[in-house]
Amino acid sequence: MNPSKRRQKLEEARQAFQNGDIDGAERICQGLLRANKADVAALHTLGVLASARLDDSAAVVYLSRCTTLAPDHAPYHQDLGRLHALAGRHAPALACLQRALALQPKQLQALSTLTDLADVLERSGQHDRAWQLLAPRVQQGQVDEDMAPVAMRLLDHAGQTAQAISLARGLLAQPPADLAPRRFLLQMLGRLLEKTGDTDGAFQAFSDAKKTEGQRFNADAYAREIDALITCFSTAAMARLPRASQSSATPVFIACMPRSGSTLVEQVLHAHPHAHGAGEIPLLHQAVVDMPAQLGVNLPYPHCVASLGQGDVDRMAADYLRRITALAPAATRISNKHLLNYLHLGLIALLFPGARVIHIRRQPLDNGLACFMSSLPPGTMPWADDLGHIGFAFKQYARLMAHWQQTLALPMLEVQYEDLVTDTEAQIRRITDFCGLPWDERCLRFWEAERVVLTPSYNQVRQPIFRTAMDRWRRYETHLQPLVQALA
Repeated sequence: MNPSKRRQKLEEARQAFQNGDIDGAERICQGLLRANKADVAALHTLGVLASARLDDSAAVVYLSRCTTLAPDHAPYHQDLGRLHALAGRHAPALACLQRALALQPKQLQALSTLTDLADVLERSGQHDRAWQLLAPRVQQGQVDEDMAPVAMRLLDHAGQTAQAISLARGLLAQPPADLAPRRFLLQMLGRLLEKTGDTDGAFQAFSDAKKTEGQRFNADAYAREIDALITCFSTAAMARLPRASQSSATPVFIACMPRSGSTLVEQVLHAHPHAHGAGEIPLLHQAVVDMPAQLGVNLPYPHCVASLGQGDVDRMAADYLRRITALAPAATRISNKHLLNYLHLGLIALLFPGARVIHIRRQPLDNGLACFMSSLPPGTMPWADDLGHIGFAFKQYARLMAHWQQTLALPMLEVQYEDLVTDTEAQIRRITDFCGLPWDERCLRFWEAERVVLTPSYNQVRQPIFRTAMDRWRRYETHLQPLVQALA
């Protein structure tokens, strides 16, 4: 294939991907590989596409091939490192990112690689190594908005909270280059201001962070989505719909509102030698997104579930089990704590009749405030942009969970976050017993379990349970009237 036509094909694949046609983009790239098995640009694009499909194993194969064919091309090593980091594979992530950094020590792109590397080190508790990387940049004033949150966490860990706040304010005084990094910077500033006792300043920083999201929430449309789930997974509908033939007890689904304690509960399970915490793996959610196309119907989810046949549920269940088992072949329980699990419990009951569900509740004002202070995905959680919207979404979540509890035959354990904090051993024993796991003392020392956690709670699960998150709302009571009214 001549170079001009090859470039044209690569551009067509890029356009197809941007338009949401992943299948079309993959067909183009596979055609390029048939012409040249060593077409590294096509392999890289296939790696990006596989990652978008949430097929981690295929993405690793493609990107690893890129680093073999072009060993001196730093971006391929960085992309592979980021992929490992997102999956919590600490050692290979560090190896790839260190290789990328070595290949571009004097280039501007090295700042991005340096940030990625320091971020993984800091999140895994290697603060000294992370600081050694960033200290020269901080001292020379070469910190950008991407690097700043990592540098601020390290400064705070070293007891230099005031310097971290000063760093943030200096960057925020400049015109923003990109709103996404600014959002994280504002949220980090809010957490540090709260730590110093400046709750008014902290709340302002969190509010400013929300303003960068620019997401519009349609409360009526969201309520209709909940109505549709209740209708399509009614008692009568569930009686008609097929169940997967397998009844594996391996899957454990943690369902709750975001910022309710799911990371803590999963870390407890992960500490057990027979269990594995897979994190917020989006395999089930992606199956929901793909379902209309897979079934060949024009109805959106959940209305399309009426078209599910026995073969469909068996195929979907087998695919999910195959992919989670590959994460931890020796584990007898593998948890999934995706933030939208509470929406999908009806489908879970069809695909995994032998699964268990852990439902975590948290005091609503604390839960709502924590959502407001976090960076939740605006595309899937547009309600997180406003305290009133958060309160509305909480009531819809409670309405849906009441329906699931009345309708589904799935074993479901209710865990109150506050009980887990104040009566830890008894609640951990309830959780392990519910999951059918023999008691193991290591679950009480969950913070010792070797694991990279890449959610906002990553630092909390590396230490014993603390109570500072309880009744946090009282510090912000004067700011929370929209949330209080929405929850009333």
